[in-house]
Amino acid sequence: MPKFNKSIFLIIFIISLCLLQGCQVKNTENEEVKVIEEKKVTSKYGGTLRIPVVQAKTLNPLLDNSRSMYYFNKLIYESLFEVDKDLNITPLLAEDINYVDETTLIINLKNNIKWQDGYNFNSDDVKFTVDALKKNIYGDEISTYAYLVENIKSINTKGSYSVEIKLNKPDYKYERKLIFPIIPKHKFKTIGNVYTSLDIIPIGTGPYEVESYEKRKRVLLRAREDYWNEKPYIDFIEGIYVPTDAAALSLLQSEEVHVVEADYYDWDKYKEDENLIIHEFSTLELEFININLNDEKLRDINLRKAIYYGIDRTKIIDDIYLGHGTILNYPFVKYDLGNNKKDPKDTVEAFKYLANMETNNRIKLNLLVNDSDERVKSAKYILNDLAQIGIDVNVQVVNWDEYMKRIKMSDYDMVLMGVDLKESLSTDFLLNSSQNPFFSYKNEELNVLTSKLPGVANELDREVIRKEITDIYMNDMSYISLFIRNKAIISSKKIKGSLSPNLFNIYNNINKWYIEN
Repeated sequence: MPKFNKSIFLIIFIISLCLLQGCQVKNTENEEVKVIEEKKVTSKYGGTLRIPVVQAKTLNPLLDNSRSMYYFNKLIYESLFEVDKDLNITPLLAEDINYVDETTLIINLKNNIKWQDGYNFNSDDVKFTVDALKKNIYGDEISTYAYLVENIKSINTKGSYSVEIKLNKPDYKYERKLIFPIIPKHKFKTIGNVYTSLDIIPIGTGPYEVESYEKRKRVLLRAREDYWNEKPYIDFIEGIYVPTDAAALSLLQSEEVHVVEADYYDWDKYKEDENLIIHEFSTLELEFININLNDEKLRDINLRKAIYYGIDRTKIIDDIYLGHGTILNYPFVKYDLGNNKKDPKDTVEAFKYLANMETNNRIKLNLLVNDSDERVKSAKYILNDLAQIGIDVNVQVVNWDEYMKRIKMSDYDMVLMGVDLKESLSTDFLLNSSQNPFFSYKNEELNVLTSKLPGVANELDREVIRKEITDIYMNDMSYISLFIRNKAIISSKKIKGSLSPNLFNIYNNINKWYIEN
């Protein structure tokens, strides 16, 4: 049997003991680090976010058409689908959507969701909401959401967590319209009650519920403990009623509210305030010039293309909208051949197309515009741009009623207009003459393609049709696309987290916002 040196054995024992103790110390340090990290995370929880509520009349989400309440209600209510910051449609209360055919779709619902009063959310609530909105389409009090259900022929429940929707016309992307708030059937009981319940205390499926309410003064929301999705960091949200957007901005500057929507283009002045942060997003409101093709001169494609290449869109955006705009050249917001957002101004190209025209005289055109300050200024920039290539423009500024009257009568050469693209993310309705009786452009091939597109299920096939539509538009240039206007929210520097507002929800990702201690 080998003999061990007692001294060596003692040294080995001591070293082993030290190593063991060293490991224990190291583990303790890791645990301390972990505790500190956990404290950092848990410190995000708590606090009260104060936001303005502008010109609100009721907490009934289907009846208050103010923009401010449209956003505020998203803290309480939820929709079947939602729009993310990249304009993608994602399921919210819905689990998935399946198209049986071009006019029939099945929506399966999440089955783990409760209303804020403890009742289960189910298919009866979805059917009730749709039926209520459908009844409202031609009612006295038109809901801001009514247009979203115009194409729904019928809706029926298929068990507790599934609904079948029948459409009047084919639409394989109908989920983009299923973004209205779902209301609880058990709360209202009848559709008639929906339109008479102005003083209700809301009950939704969203992350916040009403804690207290002082009519026309304030409403306090509390984060739900039983919320089905990720629980918000912020415990309370206080909505403070204010009469105007300007009043809301004043409250932000005096630190009485934390977040406001900026509706004017001079929000850059707030960059100088180190306590505020600006978050910009697209409105999907397109500025464009419509062309009257009944005018003999404008029927010449060379003139239309000269106008297209002659306008400096970047200068209009920078000087008038203070840089808050995004150029859009094609009929589809999300369709890009690499230069959809590139300024096409090219004086050489403009002169080339003018040289193809059978005239040596300077061309004279009228440009109709309403008395909006930004539009009048834009028209003057367009006048100067086109004068440089030999086109003389007479800007005609009229009030809104006269403006609309002349558009309907086609009493213009060109008209500077705006259109909201949020419903379809495209200008296909400007290209389809059957949808726009007031516009002079007619192309039967485009009518067929734009009518066909909603009924095409396969995304690759849809892409082919988009390319065909874009090619025809670029060849015909029936209107001159300019740019999409931007908006912003301004927040206190104390508000941290994932602030990613979009046109559909300025409080997008509210559960990831937190207030810095």
